[in-house]
Amino acid sequence: PLINTKNTSSFEEHGEINTFSQHQDDHSLSEGSSPVQEMDATARQAVKREINQRVTNVSNASRQSLNQIVTKKSNPPSPKAVIKVHSEESILSEAYLSYQQGDFLSAEQSFESVLAMNPQNEFALIGLGNILASKQQYVAAMNYYQRALAAEPSSLNAFEAIANISDHIALSSDWKKALTDMAQDHSESATLQYALGNLYAEGQDWLAAQSAYFQAVALEPDNADYLVNLAVSLDQLGKYNMAARYYTEALAFVDVEKVNFNEAQVKNRLISIRQFIAGRNP
Repeated sequence: PLINTKNTSSFEEHGEINTFSQHQDDHSLSEGSSPVQEMDATARQAVKREINQRVTNVSNASRQSLNQIVTKKSNPPSPKAVIKVHSEESILSEAYLSYQQGDFLSAEQSFESVLAMNPQNEFALIGLGNILASKQQYVAAMNYYQRALAAEPSSLNAFEAIANISDHIALSSDWKKALTDMAQDHSESATLQYALGNLYAEGQDWLAAQSAYFQAVALEPDNADYLVNLAVSLDQLGKYNMAARYYTEALAFVDVEKVNFNEAQVKNRLISIRQFIAGRNP
Protein backbone atom coordinates (compact mmCIF):
# COMPACT_ATOMS: atom_id res chain seq x y z
CA PRO A 1 0.00 0.00 0.00
CA LEU A 2 1.11 3.58 -0.70
CA ILE A 3 1.99 5.98 2.12
CA ASN A 4 0.80 9.55 1.98
CA THR A 5 4.18 11.19 1.42
CA LYS A 6 2.75 14.66 1.77
CA ASN A 7 1.71 14.07 5.38
CA THR A 8 4.99 12.31 6.16
CA SER A 9 6.99 15.26 4.87
CA SER A 10 4.92 17.57 7.06
CA PHE A 11 5.86 15.57 10.14
CA GLU A 12 9.52 15.78 9.24
CA GLU A 13 9.46 19.50 8.54
CA HIS A 14 7.83 20.42 11.84
CA GLY A 15 9.75 17.98 13.99
CA GLU A 16 6.55 16.38 15.27
CA ILE A 17 8.08 12.93 15.32
CA ASN A 18 10.92 14.07 17.61
CA THR A 19 8.53 15.99 19.84
CA PHE A 20 6.30 12.96 20.15
CA SER A 21 9.27 10.77 21.18
CA GLN A 22 10.47 13.32 23.71
CA HIS A 23 6.98 13.55 25.19
CA GLN A 24 6.91 9.81 25.64
CA ASP A 25 10.28 9.92 27.49
CA ASP A 26 9.15 12.73 29.77
CA HIS A 27 5.92 10.92 30.54
CA SER A 28 7.81 7.77 31.46
CA LEU A 29 10.11 9.65 33.84
CA SER A 30 7.21 11.47 35.48
CA GLU A 31 5.76 8.16 36.58
CA GLY A 32 8.90 7.42 38.55
CA SER A 33 10.32 4.61 36.52
CA SER A 34 13.31 2.90 37.94
CA PRO A 35 16.81 3.48 36.49
CA VAL A 36 16.81 -0.10 35.28
CA GLN A 37 13.73 0.61 33.12
CA GLU A 38 15.05 3.92 31.82
CA MET A 39 17.13 4.16 28.72
CA ASP A 40 20.27 6.19 28.89
CA ALA A 41 20.57 9.22 26.65
CA THR A 42 22.70 7.44 24.09
CA ALA A 43 20.18 4.61 23.67
CA ARG A 44 17.30 7.03 23.29
CA GLN A 45 19.12 8.96 20.62
CA ALA A 46 19.85 5.73 18.77
CA VAL A 47 16.17 4.79 18.79
CA LYS A 48 15.20 8.22 17.51
CA ARG A 49 17.70 8.03 14.68
CA GLU A 50 16.41 4.55 13.75
CA ILE A 51 12.80 5.76 13.66
CA ASN A 52 13.64 8.84 11.61
CA GLN A 53 15.69 6.78 9.16
CA ARG A 54 12.85 4.31 8.64
CA VAL A 55 10.36 7.09 8.05
CA THR A 56 12.72 8.71 5.57
CA ASN A 57 13.24 5.41 3.72
CA VAL A 58 9.50 4.78 3.49
CA SER A 59 8.90 8.34 2.31
CA ASN A 60 11.53 8.06 -0.41
CA ALA A 61 10.15 4.71 -1.55
CA SER A 62 6.65 6.13 -1.66
CA ARG A 63 7.77 9.15 -3.68
CA GLN A 64 9.56 6.86 -6.13
CA SER A 65 6.45 4.69 -6.52
CA LEU A 66 4.25 7.72 -7.10
CA ASN A 67 6.71 9.16 -9.59
CA GLN A 68 6.62 5.90 -11.53
CA ILE A 69 2.82 5.95 -11.58
CA VAL A 70 2.70 9.57 -12.73
CA THR A 71 5.31 8.88 -15.41
CA LYS A 72 3.33 5.92 -16.72
CA LYS A 73 0.14 7.96 -16.86
CA SER A 74 1.77 10.94 -18.52
CA ASN A 75 3.47 8.74 -21.11
CA PRO A 76 0.77 6.34 -22.33
CA PRO A 77 1.76 3.68 -24.83
CA SER A 78 1.60 4.73 -28.45
CA PRO A 79 -1.66 3.67 -30.06
CA LYS A 80 -1.42 0.87 -32.54
CA ALA A 81 -1.70 1.82 -36.18
CA VAL A 82 -5.27 1.51 -37.43
CA ILE A 83 -5.74 -0.02 -40.85
CA LYS A 84 -8.95 1.21 -42.49
CA VAL A 85 -10.65 -1.61 -44.31
CA HIS A 86 -13.53 -0.83 -46.64
CA SER A 87 -16.27 -3.42 -46.43
CA GLU A 88 -18.25 -4.72 -49.37
CA GLU A 89 -21.33 -2.86 -48.09
CA SER A 90 -19.56 0.48 -47.65
CA ILE A 91 -18.08 0.38 -51.16
CA LEU A 92 -21.49 -0.53 -52.56
CA SER A 93 -23.04 2.45 -50.78
CA GLU A 94 -20.37 4.73 -52.24
CA ALA A 95 -21.05 3.29 -55.68
CA TYR A 96 -24.77 3.98 -55.56
CA LEU A 97 -24.18 7.47 -54.18
CA SER A 98 -21.88 8.23 -57.11
CA TYR A 99 -24.46 6.75 -59.49
CA GLN A 100 -27.24 8.94 -58.09
CA GLN A 101 -25.00 11.99 -58.44
CA GLY A 102 -24.35 11.14 -62.08
CA ASP A 103 -20.69 10.27 -61.52
CA PHE A 104 -20.85 7.07 -63.55
CA LEU A 105 -17.07 6.65 -63.77
CA SER A 106 -16.63 6.55 -59.98
CA ALA A 107 -19.73 4.41 -59.63
CA GLU A 108 -18.43 1.91 -62.18
CA GLN A 109 -15.06 1.67 -60.43
CA SER A 110 -16.74 1.07 -57.07
CA PHE A 111 -19.09 -1.56 -58.48
CA GLU A 112 -16.11 -3.33 -60.04
CA SER A 113 -14.33 -3.24 -56.66
CA VAL A 114 -17.32 -4.93 -55.06
CA LEU A 115 -17.36 -7.63 -57.73
CA ALA A 116 -13.65 -8.23 -57.16
CA MET A 117 -14.56 -9.04 -53.56
CA ASN A 118 -17.76 -10.93 -54.41
CA PRO A 119 -18.43 -11.79 -58.09
CA GLN A 120 -21.99 -12.80 -57.19
CA ASN A 121 -23.04 -9.48 -55.63
CA GLU A 122 -26.50 -8.90 -57.06
CA PHE A 123 -26.55 -5.14 -56.48
CA ALA A 124 -23.15 -4.47 -58.03
CA LEU A 125 -24.18 -6.42 -61.13
CA ILE A 126 -27.44 -4.49 -61.41
CA GLY A 127 -25.59 -1.22 -60.84
CA LEU A 128 -23.21 -1.87 -63.72
CA GLY A 129 -26.17 -2.86 -65.88
CA ASN A 130 -27.93 0.41 -65.02
CA ILE A 131 -24.86 2.41 -66.02
CA LEU A 132 -24.80 0.67 -69.40
CA ALA A 133 -28.55 1.21 -69.82
CA SER A 134 -28.09 4.93 -69.15
CA LYS A 135 -25.63 4.89 -72.07
CA GLN A 136 -28.25 3.09 -74.18
CA GLN A 137 -26.13 -0.06 -74.29
CA TYR A 138 -29.16 -2.22 -73.58
CA VAL A 139 -27.85 -5.59 -74.70
CA ALA A 140 -24.75 -5.24 -72.52
CA ALA A 141 -26.97 -4.10 -69.65
CA MET A 142 -29.15 -7.16 -70.11
CA ASN A 143 -26.10 -9.40 -69.71
CA TYR A 144 -25.44 -7.94 -66.26
CA TYR A 145 -29.08 -8.30 -65.26
CA GLN A 146 -28.98 -11.94 -66.29
CA ARG A 147 -25.87 -12.46 -64.18
CA ALA A 148 -27.70 -10.88 -61.25
CA LEU A 149 -30.58 -13.31 -61.72
CA ALA A 150 -28.15 -16.20 -61.94
CA ALA A 151 -26.85 -15.13 -58.52
CA GLU A 152 -30.33 -14.44 -57.12
CA PRO A 153 -33.09 -16.00 -59.28
CA SER A 154 -35.94 -14.24 -57.46
CA SER A 155 -34.35 -10.78 -57.48
CA LEU A 156 -37.11 -8.20 -57.80
CA ASN A 157 -34.49 -5.52 -58.49
CA ALA A 158 -33.12 -7.44 -61.45
CA PHE A 159 -36.58 -8.02 -62.94
CA GLU A 160 -37.47 -4.35 -62.52
CA ALA A 161 -34.22 -3.40 -64.25
CA ILE A 162 -35.11 -5.69 -67.16
CA ALA A 163 -38.61 -4.22 -67.22
CA ASN A 164 -37.14 -0.73 -67.55
CA ILE A 165 -35.31 -1.65 -70.76
CA SER A 166 -37.97 -4.00 -72.15
CA ASP A 167 -39.06 -1.33 -74.65
CA HIS A 168 -35.54 -1.20 -76.09
CA ILE A 169 -34.70 -4.87 -76.55
CA ALA A 170 -36.48 -7.83 -78.05
CA LEU A 171 -37.49 -10.14 -75.22
CA SER A 172 -37.91 -13.81 -75.92
CA SER A 173 -41.18 -15.52 -75.07
CA ASP A 174 -39.50 -17.05 -72.04
CA TRP A 175 -38.49 -13.65 -70.75
CA LYS A 176 -41.97 -12.26 -71.36
CA LYS A 177 -43.47 -15.11 -69.39
CA ALA A 178 -40.94 -14.60 -66.59
CA LEU A 179 -41.77 -10.89 -66.44
CA THR A 180 -45.49 -11.60 -66.47
CA ASP A 181 -45.19 -14.10 -63.64
CA MET A 182 -43.03 -11.73 -61.62
CA ALA A 183 -45.47 -8.85 -62.13
CA GLN A 184 -48.37 -11.00 -61.01
CA ASP A 185 -46.43 -12.04 -57.92
CA HIS A 186 -45.46 -8.44 -57.12
CA SER A 187 -48.53 -6.29 -57.52
CA GLU A 188 -46.80 -3.67 -55.34
CA SER A 189 -44.19 -2.96 -58.01
CA ALA A 190 -45.26 -0.09 -60.25
CA THR A 191 -42.34 -0.82 -62.58
CA LEU A 192 -43.46 -4.40 -63.17
CA GLN A 193 -47.12 -3.43 -63.56
CA TYR A 194 -46.15 -0.89 -66.19
CA ALA A 195 -43.99 -3.46 -68.00
CA LEU A 196 -46.88 -5.92 -67.85
CA GLY A 197 -49.17 -3.32 -69.39
CA ASN A 198 -46.66 -2.82 -72.20
CA LEU A 199 -46.55 -6.57 -72.87
CA TYR A 200 -50.35 -6.71 -73.09
CA ALA A 201 -50.42 -3.61 -75.32
CA GLU A 202 -47.88 -5.24 -77.61
CA GLY A 203 -50.31 -8.12 -78.02
CA GLN A 204 -53.22 -5.70 -78.57
CA ASP A 205 -54.89 -6.89 -75.38
CA TRP A 206 -55.98 -3.39 -74.40
CA LEU A 207 -58.32 -4.44 -71.65
CA ALA A 208 -55.57 -6.29 -69.79
CA ALA A 209 -53.16 -3.45 -70.58
CA GLN A 210 -55.56 -0.91 -69.12
CA SER A 211 -55.82 -2.92 -65.90
CA ALA A 212 -52.04 -3.12 -65.52
CA TYR A 213 -51.58 0.57 -66.30
CA PHE A 214 -54.25 1.49 -63.77
CA GLN A 215 -52.33 -0.44 -61.13
CA ALA A 216 -49.08 1.31 -62.06
CA VAL A 217 -50.72 4.75 -61.87
CA ALA A 218 -52.30 3.90 -58.52
CA LEU A 219 -48.83 3.13 -57.18
CA GLU A 220 -47.12 6.13 -58.81
CA PRO A 221 -49.74 8.76 -59.70
CA ASP A 222 -47.11 11.37 -60.63
CA ASN A 223 -45.42 9.31 -63.33
CA ALA A 224 -46.17 10.98 -66.67
CA ASP A 225 -45.26 7.91 -68.74
CA TYR A 226 -47.67 5.74 -66.78
CA LEU A 227 -50.42 8.33 -67.20
CA VAL A 228 -50.02 8.67 -70.96
CA ASN A 229 -49.98 4.90 -71.53
CA LEU A 230 -53.11 4.52 -69.43
CA ALA A 231 -54.70 7.21 -71.58
CA VAL A 232 -53.69 5.34 -74.75
CA SER A 233 -55.26 2.10 -73.50
CA LEU A 234 -58.49 3.91 -72.62
CA ASP A 235 -58.42 5.65 -76.00
CA GLN A 236 -58.10 2.27 -77.72
CA LEU A 237 -61.10 0.98 -75.78
CA GLY A 238 -63.21 4.00 -76.83
CA LYS A 239 -63.31 5.46 -73.30
CA TYR A 240 -62.62 8.96 -74.60
CA ASN A 241 -63.61 11.04 -71.61
CA MET A 242 -61.26 9.12 -69.33
CA ALA A 243 -58.58 9.08 -72.01
CA ALA A 244 -58.79 12.88 -72.30
CA ARG A 245 -58.45 13.18 -68.53
CA TYR A 246 -55.24 11.15 -68.36
CA TYR A 247 -53.74 12.76 -71.48
CA THR A 248 -54.27 16.12 -69.77
CA GLU A 249 -52.70 14.94 -66.52
CA ALA A 250 -49.69 13.57 -68.38
CA LEU A 251 -49.13 16.85 -70.25
CA ALA A 252 -49.04 18.72 -66.93
CA PHE A 253 -45.65 17.14 -66.23
CA VAL A 254 -44.00 18.20 -69.50
CA ASP A 255 -42.65 21.45 -68.09
CA VAL A 256 -41.42 20.01 -64.79
CA GLU A 257 -39.69 16.76 -65.74
CA LYS A 258 -38.34 14.74 -68.62
CA VAL A 259 -41.01 12.62 -70.28
CA ASN A 260 -40.64 9.78 -72.76
CA PHE A 261 -43.59 10.58 -75.01
CA ASN A 262 -44.03 12.99 -77.91
CA GLU A 263 -45.70 16.06 -76.48
CA ALA A 264 -46.99 17.30 -79.84
CA GLN A 265 -48.61 13.97 -80.71
CA VAL A 266 -50.34 13.77 -77.33
CA LYS A 267 -51.64 17.34 -77.65
CA ASN A 268 -52.98 16.67 -81.14
CA ARG A 269 -54.70 13.50 -80.00
CA LEU A 270 -56.24 15.33 -77.05
CA ILE A 271 -57.61 18.03 -79.38
CA SER A 272 -59.13 15.38 -81.65
CA ILE A 273 -60.79 13.60 -78.72
CA ARG A 274 -62.25 16.83 -77.36
CA GLN A 275 -63.60 17.75 -80.80
CA PHE A 276 -65.15 14.31 -81.13
CA ILE A 277 -66.75 14.55 -77.68
CA ALA A 278 -68.04 18.05 -78.43
CA GLY A 279 -69.50 16.94 -81.78
CA ARG A 280 -71.17 13.96 -80.18
CA ASN A 281 -72.69 16.10 -77.45
CA PRO A 282 -73.62 19.43 -79.10
